[in-house]
Amino acid sequence: MIMKIVETGSKYLVLMKDMASVNGADPVRVLARGRVGSFDQAPPNAVTVDVAGFISKVNSLGEEIKFQLVAMDEEVDLVMTALIAGETVFFLSLPGAAKTTMARMVAQGIDGKFFRKNITADVSRNDIFGPLDPEKIKQGEWGRKLAGLATATVSTLDEVFKGSGPVLDMLLEALEEHTLSEPDRIHHLPLVLGIAASNELVNATIHNAFWDRLIIRKEVNYPTRSEDWESLLYCVHGTVPIKTRLDPEEIMLVQGLVELKAGELPLGIAKRMTRIKVQLDKKGIVVSPRRFLAWARVATASALLMGQNEIGSKALMVGQHILWVHTDEIADVRDVVGRLSDPERGILLAAAADLEQITANLDNDDTTLEHLVHWQAKLQKHQRIIETKVTDPDLRSEKDELLKRFHVAGASMIARSSDLMSKASKQAAGS
Repeated sequence: MIMKIVETGSKYLVLMKDMASVNGADPVRVLARGRVGSFDQAPPNAVTVDVAGFISKVNSLGEEIKFQLVAMDEEVDLVMTALIAGETVFFLSLPGAAKTTMARMVAQGIDGKFFRKNITADVSRNDIFGPLDPEKIKQGEWGRKLAGLATATVSTLDEVFKGSGPVLDMLLEALEEHTLSEPDRIHHLPLVLGIAASNELVNATIHNAFWDRLIIRKEVNYPTRSEDWESLLYCVHGTVPIKTRLDPEEIMLVQGLVELKAGELPLGIAKRMTRIKVQLDKKGIVVSPRRFLAWARVATASALLMGQNEIGSKALMVGQHILWVHTDEIADVRDVVGRLSDPERGILLAAAADLEQITANLDNDDTTLEHLVHWQAKLQKHQRIIETKVTDPDLRSEKDELLKRFHVAGASMIARSSDLMSKASKQAAGS
């Protein structure tokens, strides 16, 4: 059997199951939820993983998935980032937004098993991790016939907050530690990626230990652009087999590498992260130490996927999907993180968020001319800022696309204004 390692500087990352091959040496550090060790010497006859090649394959998997979905690029990017960061991603979304389709395609690209469960109050621990083993019980032992999440490499859990207390306790351990504790042993699970989802938040406070462990968080909305709805009619919706294949062992090794690099951040990045944390404190937004440290790992993973050997400030932008606790904080977190990590992208994100909200409300029955005047002024202000302050060449296509959407929204608001004025005139004539 081929033993794989990752070499980084003077350290060698080895799967802990292969630890005996490192000449009996103890690891300097244990990483990736206890599954990877950092050693000062390489085991003999080991094959070094091409990290750049692996990252390229991860990006290729993401591109394959994006091709089969509509308006889900950011969600796919977050899942790919969560994969190599070793973190759980949570989507807050109404049903039917293609979350499960995306998860199935990710699982297709990773050798191993896929587990999906819709959580209800009636779902038991046995339904998720496997039933008790009668043979072990006959022998006076306590144990399970491991199944489901306990044997999966990728899992997705829908309506996760509806689980019972005992179920959530076990999920908490499985998703964060990738372990399953029994009275006389601890199982190390093969899980490399956990995806959770719900159409509502329950007890979304800093005091909720389960919620605090769902590290990457993203609201998933239905498409707001008419062209996206048209594209849906021609989309292949996950029916094209995924060609990219990722080795779970290589994923674990790269997760160890990410954790190691996250502990060696450039001083400037550490100071920038701290400034962002201080600004969030001033707004009353509480960030737990767990989430702050996870932000470093996720940002490191994001930098690797962007082809950066050393994390830069732009990679910190992913903190907008980590540092909020309740949905009321999303806009403030996005603004603070954007302003202090990647100001120009922050401008585009803030403008895009306002545009989506306006587009979603444009045709509501309670929309008035006063609303339209306010929205038009807001978009014009965003447009002026974008045209004068977003100059990064890397953001040119994103900037141009957003300005096109502004133009379309402006035309839609003019049409809506005409419609409202026409109705008002008819009502006045009738009276």
